[in-house]
Amino acid sequence: MATFMIPPPPPLDIYSSSLATSFKKFKQALTNFELATGIATRDNSLRVATLLAVIGQPAVDLYNTFTWADEADAKTYQKVIDQFEVHCNGHANTAYERYIYNTRVQREGESFESFVTSLKSLAETCEFETLTESLIRDRIILGMKNANIRQRLLREAHLTLTQAITIVRAAEAATAHASEIAKSTMSDISDVHYVKHERAKPSETR
Repeated sequence: MATFMIPPPPPLDIYSSSLATSFKKFKQALTNFELATGIATRDNSLRVATLLAVIGQPAVDLYNTFTWADEADAKTYQKVIDQFEVHCNGHANTAYERYIYNTRVQREGESFESFVTSLKSLAETCEFETLTESLIRDRIILGMKNANIRQRLLREAHLTLTQAITIVRAAEAATAHASEIAKSTMSDISDVHYVKHERAKPSETR
């Protein structure tokens, strides 16, 4: 049977200016690593040892400063994760997170799906609360590269996030379809010209 090495997640950067986001990404990567290696079903002591082995020395030093209600909590995986989460989320810089969010634009060559996914991820640490969907909608309009689709969205009086995403997807699909038709038409025209050219050639005489 073929086997392969599953790389561990990169260490947590506890000095990150966006620590809440960094921990969220680390935790997701660690969860996937545990599931892929089978560690997720093992005992607490092994899971905590694995966590401390991959999280990096600065984070281990932080772990050593944690206080526990019960000594056994220090070797209980969920308790340890919770402690890191409290620390990292407590250092969240909302102003910085919102700055990153509000300067996010669709990059050259980036798909709309990738752009929207990025906005949703960034919004999670911005504490927008009940305004989250409307602010993602607004960022789509402001940050998208296609000016024609932007104008289409701005014509909608009561545009929701779901409607905005649906409209952009439909517009991009129509554009892609039209492009394929244009390519096919040009190919057909080229074939016709080739046939006419061949027919116009004088017959070879023996």
